[in-house]
Amino acid sequence: MRRSYLDDLIVSLHPRNDVIRSNWEKALRQRNALLKQVSGRLDETASTTLDVWDSKAADAGEELVALRVDVLERIRPHVQQAYEEIAGRGETVHLRYRSTWERPLLSALKQVRRDDLRRSVTTRSPSRRGGHRVGGAAGPYPLFTGGATMPCSGSATGLPPPCYR
Repeated sequence: MRRSYLDDLIVSLHPRNDVIRSNWEKALRQRNALLKQVSGRLDETASTTLDVWDSKAADAGEELVALRVDVLERIRPHVQQAYEEIAGRGETVHLRYRSTWERPLLSALKQVRRDDLRRSVTTRSPSRRGGHRVGGAAGPYPLFTGGATMPCSGSATGLPPPCYR
């Protein structure tokens, strides 16, 4: 499932969550801009500034991931029902959020700092390929990947349709 779909759904369910998403995006942009600016050479001032952006990014990123996990739990029964209708069998569907780092995010950012400085980009974050997978008895399969989309239609579930852009 695409992160952007989850994030849009999170904001659609509670518009105040857009602040969390915006805080994450801002912290990531600022952190990446600093990584590019220092070109791998970190002096004391840049190190202190990077510590600040790491902290802001970690706080917002952890909040965003918690919201993603929550929304996956909320949509699980609806995905289960849709899977059963499409597949014609009652296998259990599992939705699980898998991130590219071990929590807490701040520790992960500090662990990869040297690599991030070398690459001039953040390599561990909720925006990197995390993993939202759904699986039945036959094992995990991607629910949505690449440019795949869900059909746009109304919903009797109380959740907004996935095509509100």
